[in-house]
Amino acid sequence: LPWTYKAYLPGTSFQEELVGSRRDFKAQSTIPVLSTPIVFSEKLLTVESRATQDIEISAIFTRPQDRKQASKVLDQAKQALEYYTSIYGKPSVKKIALVHFPTLGLWGKTGNGLIFLGDQAFSTSYIGGNHYTERFIDYLVSHEVAHLWSGIGTDVNFFSDNVLSEGLAEYMAFDYMENKYGRNGTWYSPSANSL
Repeated sequence: LPWTYKAYLPGTSFQEELVGSRRDFKAQSTIPVLSTPIVFSEKLLTVESRATQDIEISAIFTRPQDRKQASKVLDQAKQALEYYTSIYGKPSVKKIALVHFPTLGLWGKTGNGLIFLGDQAFSTSYIGGNHYTERFIDYLVSHEVAHLWSGIGTDVNFFSDNVLSEGLAEYMAFDYMENKYGRNGTWYSPSANSL
């Protein structure tokens, strides 16, 4: 990549080296990898935290004004990660990054150690009914984190067995939400701290 760029790659080790006018990035993984998602930009900003069991978890975004929301999303992911780890054991990854993807909407996709979240999870969630979207974002993040055990964290044939990946991640997310907010704590309900 050009030397002004920053990159994030999942894996157990990560190195970068400046070679002339470019920056080379290398990542290694101790687990079998079917695909390698990568994030690169001239404007990557990172809010870092430590989660449970020596798993590094980060939120990566591009606009300084999104730092507060990125920190909130990071806290939500950390809580879900700790909950799932207490039940299912450690995920196979050592680093996890929640990545702001600048496409409009409230959606998520998980790759090996990378969780891409649509723009509304990071930057436009304060527009409109934030007290409603806050809990839905918590549900979305917990669903995508669940894929580290269901789907991405397993050997699933996504063409024929994706229903298992999505179904188990959905079960795990609903279990997490009920544990966190109570039996009637659906993801449509407003959060008490945002009213």
